[in-house]
Amino acid sequence: MTLAAGTTLGPYEILSPIGAGGMGQVYRALDTRLGREVAVKVLPEKFSGDPERVARFEREAKTLAALQHPNILAIYDVGEQAGTFYVVTELLRGQSLDQRLDAGPLPFTEALGIAHQAAAGLAAAHEKGIVHRDLKPANLFVTEDGRVKVLDFGLARMLEPPLDSEAAREATTRDALTASHVIMGTVGYLSPEQARFHRGDVRSDVFAFGCVLYEMLTGHMPFHRETATDALVAVLTHEPAPPSALRPEVPPELDRTVLRCLAKDPADRFPSARELSAELESIRFPAAAQSPSPRPRGRRLGWALAALASACLIAAAILAFRPGKSPSPAALPAGSPGARVSVAAPHWKDSVAVLPFKNLSPDPEQEYFCDGMTEQVISDLTRVPDLRVIARTSVMTYKKSDKDVRQIARELGVDHVLEGSVRRAGNKIRVTAQLIKGRDGSHVWARDYDREMKDVFSVQDEVARAIASALQLTAGGGPPITAQEARPSNVEAYEFYLMGRHHAESVYMATHDEQDYRKAMEFGKRAVRIDPSYALGYIGLATTCEDYLIVTGDRSVLDQQFEYAKRAHELAPDSSLACAAYGMVLARRGRPDEGFALARRGLQLNPNESLAWLCVGAILMDLGLVEDALACHRRCVELDPLNYFAFDNLGGELVLLGRPEEAVAAYRRALELQPAEPDAMFGLAFAYLLAGTLLEAGRETSKVDGLEGRGEATTVLRALWHAARGEREDLKSRSRARLRRGRAS
Repeated sequence: MTLAAGTTLGPYEILSPIGAGGMGQVYRALDTRLGREVAVKVLPEKFSGDPERVARFEREAKTLAALQHPNILAIYDVGEQAGTFYVVTELLRGQSLDQRLDAGPLPFTEALGIAHQAAAGLAAAHEKGIVHRDLKPANLFVTEDGRVKVLDFGLARMLEPPLDSEAAREATTRDALTASHVIMGTVGYLSPEQARFHRGDVRSDVFAFGCVLYEMLTGHMPFHRETATDALVAVLTHEPAPPSALRPEVPPELDRTVLRCLAKDPADRFPSARELSAELESIRFPAAAQSPSPRPRGRRLGWALAALASACLIAAAILAFRPGKSPSPAALPAGSPGARVSVAAPHWKDSVAVLPFKNLSPDPEQEYFCDGMTEQVISDLTRVPDLRVIARTSVMTYKKSDKDVRQIARELGVDHVLEGSVRRAGNKIRVTAQLIKGRDGSHVWARDYDREMKDVFSVQDEVARAIASALQLTAGGGPPITAQEARPSNVEAYEFYLMGRHHAESVYMATHDEQDYRKAMEFGKRAVRIDPSYALGYIGLATTCEDYLIVTGDRSVLDQQFEYAKRAHELAPDSSLACAAYGMVLARRGRPDEGFALARRGLQLNPNESLAWLCVGAILMDLGLVEDALACHRRCVELDPLNYFAFDNLGGELVLLGRPEEAVAAYRRALELQPAEPDAMFGLAFAYLLAGTLLEAGRETSKVDGLEGRGEATTVLRALWHAARGEREDLKSRSRARLRRGRAS
């Protein structure tokens, strides 16, 4: 029975039918209490008297309710009225994947994006002990904003032992072998074990996932046959051709991923959707392979406009192929966490920049110790409420500078500047610090500290408290320093940490020397060997891995980075830096929701930590929440105004938001900070192209020609430039012709 518009089920008013599934009719409805539209799924009337059907229906509702994940259909309510059973879910707008596949195979970036999100949803279900058992294109929905939702857990059950043969025969007799449903799933996507009447486990979903991915890439089901029986036989006996046999541009690593999913023996497949997701994350496509097939060219005008209209999509793909960065926004789960990150303008009462402490020691090798003093005073000051503290990345650019304090204050936009020096002789240290007004260069406060090395941490604390007092701010109202984060049990461990960070900076800032990376890792490991509870030591090791990854693109360090960041968070779960570092690596390993939650906690612990804002912004970008990511990176720039990465990220986000003029400004600023950096060079050329300033676009495109590892993307960029330039010349020619005709008449 179809429900008429206006019918009510509890507080839900039926508006119109949406469609029907194996478990009932679905309607668009209005939640009269909250004033929002929802989807209401009603169990067919003929099944209402069937206890087993009702139990399956209720089980679906409970299963959905247990799965709170952005890539799984959200359930709001379940109820029964006069014998009519219903479940209420979020209302989706878009199309199912099987509808999308009616047009043929998908572009690689789109296929990988859908696959990654679907794998994330499955992983969340599997980690709660739930197997879907009927994964197929019809049960994957792509919303209008690009989110993928896994639907219909009606056939899912908590992990149970396999059916015995008698129960299997009963199930086969009861469900019948039809073209749409067979045993526990759908013909064409059943795993071999399901075809043998076993319930299967998470690896059965991995097999079905492989079938769906194969179809997205090739437009064909790997086990399609004329009849359901033949399809079952094919699942049990046939080895499908690799996707590249049907679509030659499919890269070998994706062939291997798909075929591993489709292994006959469950032990040969990915053991979990989480590991499958991590594998998908590592796959990259050449820019030239994004379209499934050549498109016919019309007139040049139409082609040029179409190319420019799709430029932001190309930009997303280009941004994805940077060393050490996660996939493009379209390739990861989209959710709504950004709304829960407060990015409102802060109410700072004052601002300060801590310039690099000068080394007055006889030994020039003590430079690393001065840098460490600078870093720790900055870290302590970020815990002072209402004080804007410029991050280390920005202030270290003034290490060898002879600029006047007032000029530095103007460039950084701060009210005060702290200058300091360190003299170390044996076990004795003298620290001198002076606070200066940025406006006129007058001194506010100055002091000398004579201490032994074992008291170095107390000196850092005293300096921070003295500055807060001089600025009439409360030093004790911010987040505390965790003991494991900044206070090792052994000063020697602290020194090795500082030496490690000193060499790690050379990995990125100087010669990109492999030897610097080795030294940085060696000193970092010494620090944590001396003090295994020193979380900051593990954070330093994770950061060194990140620096090396950015410079070299060598992903072999990812596993090490994960272990170091994980250990840091275990030791100091209330450390803003540990939360940000571990959150970032979790997101990179295909766990963006967990990563976001951790990085956001880092912000809650210390809203003045620029690295946390940078990490949260990057994760939000991966989640497809570009505007939220933009807001986070703007906050990062406020705290770290000379951070190249923040401006580079801003440029990419502004391109994707269709604001190319602003993107040009962001990329130009990034290149002022790091000239000839390939990512920003390419981004600037692309932003000029989108802005329609073709002269500048052509000049910048010439600069990026031949950049290593970007040949295909540069070819696309140059083709777009030529198309747009040719179109402009056409318009000029037509205008001149009209003018001549007007004069002749």
